[in-house]
Amino acid sequence: MSKLAVIDRDGWRKEFPLSKPITFIGSDPGDDIVLEAARGGGVNPRHVQLLLQGGASRIVTLGGALTISALTGPQAIPAYSSAPVNPGDSLRIGEFQISIILDGVGTPVTAASPAPAAVPILAPAATPATLATSAPAAGYAPIGSVGAAGATVAPASVAPAPVEAPSASIGVRLSLPGVPLAPNQPLEGVVTIRNQGGRPGAQFRLQVDGLDADCYEVGPGPMLFPNAEKDVFLRLMHPKRPQPPAGSLTVTVRVTAPEAYPGEIAGASQVITILPYYNQTLHMTAI
Repeated sequence: MSKLAVIDRDGWRKEFPLSKPITFIGSDPGDDIVLEAARGGGVNPRHVQLLLQGGASRIVTLGGALTISALTGPQAIPAYSSAPVNPGDSLRIGEFQISIILDGVGTPVTAASPAPAAVPILAPAATPATLATSAPAAGYAPIGSVGAAGATVAPASVAPAPVEAPSASIGVRLSLPGVPLAPNQPLEGVVTIRNQGGRPGAQFRLQVDGLDADCYEVGPGPMLFPNAEKDVFLRLMHPKRPQPPAGSLTVTVRVTAPEAYPGEIAGASQVITILPYYNQTLHMTAI
């Protein structure tokens, strides 16, 4: 059975079985695994949640940071983020050391150790990412083009989603604020579309990938003449359901103009952070 081995600041150790797909860890008595203040400090009431998903298990920070020690070295996970975890990984939450033993694999730690130095692994997504497939105009970086050294050009910090047919005629930029997507607090940004081709009166269409249709609102695609561009309003809403899970999510906007530029498509991606959402119900029965 999967389980966690917890060691406090004095070396006291206890193992906790993991029988639920989602396990909450913190100092609150209502958590699944309680890290008591009397045994160690630095723990928030609901610090993290562990998602057991077979080989894709993840830890999600719910307002408190932690450090993961793995074979690749220590990694600091900031608040409102997520990271994959593997059997044998060790977590540092405040003054507690926690070893992950998934499906009987992994060796629990035997003694508490000092917290490793923080190594940031997530960069803020405040800079707009450009994923236009060809860019005669300034500000629209080409994707799939070859630089002077023969290397393929790609936007920094964002992994572009596959683009089926590179476009020399459609330019697109995506700009969203670098703040987390919270329940009841939508993110509002813009999609900038440019007609980089020679067809006048090109009618553009937009498609948003990464979120369900009820989690975003996007303005109508503009009609543009050559070298003209226009900002289109985009609003993202929190899904308030288990999928997609809390943590990092790549949102991609794809733009086409099927009548003017058949078969051509361009897209821009940006990574956002989804905060956790709780929906609890209390039922009381008279006895």
